[in-house]
Amino acid sequence: MNTRNLTSEEIAALTRQGCTASEWQRVTVAPGFRTERVRHVRFSGDVRLGVFEEEFRLEGGLALHSGLNHVTLHNCSVGDNAFIENVSNYIANYRIGEGCFIQNTDRIVTEGRSTFGNGTLVSVLNETGGGRCLFSTSCLPIWRISLPCTGIRRG
Repeated sequence: MNTRNLTSEEIAALTRQGCTASEWQRVTVAPGFRTERVRHVRFSGDVRLGVFEEEFRLEGGLALHSGLNHVTLHNCSVGDNAFIENVSNYIANYRIGEGCFIQNTDRIVTEGRSTFGNGTLVSVLNETGGGRCLFSTSCLPIWRISLPCTGIRRG
């Protein structure tokens, strides 16, 4: 991901929106990044952010705009148009891919080198045995596989 440092204006805007960083110079963003979709985020370590331009359409027609809200990120890379909201503890040491959807969880942490079964076909959250999904290296695996299995669509 091609990134740049935050400008002083962007840091001021993020601070007004309830964001903090242990070291702002370690937070980098993609070209085209805009601050309005990042609220109440604590940044720690090296953090890279993509752009937040698209919406997710959830079952029942609810539209949620991509972005970050109420989360702590430590040594993470967040791809373009991801949605992360209400992580009560933190996310550490992850590369979160483009278009991932993470909501209402406690903690997501990894240490060392991990692959998480990438490329493995599995049945998930389906008691009848159907709905097989493929793990992908482009996203946090549990959320990537939940996108097609729960009807969440980017729109």
